Amino acid sequence: MPGSEKHTDMHTRTHTGMHTGRAALFVIAASCCFGSISVLTTIALRGGVPLVTVMFWRYALATIALIPIVMRGFARGAPRTFSWALFIIGGVGQTAVSFVSLRALDYISVATLAFLFYTYPAWVTLYSALRRTDRITPVRLVALIVALIGVATIVGSPFDARINVIGVVLALASAVIYGVYLPAIDGMQRGMTPMLAALHIAAGTTVCFLVLAGIHGGPFIPNTISSGASIITLALACTVLGFWLILAGMDTLGPVRTAIIATIEPFYTTLLGAAVLAQAPGVNTAIGGVLIAIAVIVIQRAGRRDDALRRAVPEPV
Repeated sequence: MPGSEKHTDMHTRTHTGMHTGRAALFVIAASCCFGSISVLTTIALRGGVPLVTVMFWRYALATIALIPIVMRGFARGAPRTFSWALFIIGGVGQTAVSFVSLRALDYISVATLAFLFYTYPAWVTLYSALRRTDRITPVRLVALIVALIGVATIVGSPFDARINVIGVVLALASAVIYGVYLPAIDGMQRGMTPMLAALHIAAGTTVCFLVLAGIHGGPFIPNTISSGASIITLALACTVLGFWLILAGMDTLGPVRTAIIATIEPFYTTLLGAAVLAQAPGVNTAIGGVLIAIAVIVIQRAGRRDDALRRAVPEPV
């Protein structure tokens, strides 16, 4: 059949150790991009820009930046595909995760939100298992638990003080939404380049935040250099580059392994906050970082063993 050789080649490349390792690096780099969001957003907010406006400009500028990149891909023979499903579900899902998380901050602390939100790998694992699109192996389960313990160590226990029930529900809701959203877009982006998939999501999210900004009387134009620079960085580094890295990595690793590796994000956020916002990390940060690093190493080694087993088993004709 025409294209069968291409399919075989793609399958082989997807399951080589080198390609898997590079995909893990992509996810780690994407986590660093996403881990910069809270710090950059804080800087923008200090300039007096409303949060919904910050998010609108972030995704609007990212959409503008992605268009010529995608067009260049078309000129080089990339498939010209448009998916209303990815545009709508990707946009609404990304907006929902951001909006619900931010609403939770009206009731609970950032540390509590981080602890609760980073339960999302468990929801990804559960959702993927229920759909039977990925397996829960004992090694993955142990790595997931170790990673979550590392996250909890970094951000601290959310049970040190009385917790607002509404905030907890909102935080957990954002984690569940993301846990369903991540595997969903993994399926929808099949057949697209990562940048084209990112354009769908960014454009859909821009429309959603434009509506929200309009409801709140905006969007406004940033009037300080620090706010403007932060928003531009959010758009180009945290969105364009971050989306491409996470989608490219997930295309190889799958949503479960991607979610586990991405738990390094709060560790990076803590270090960046110490450097930029003078919030010095403590011993808990180092301990949590070590636990997360162990989880990443374990899941990668387990993944490579799984890949080796798949290559050793002949595919059905």
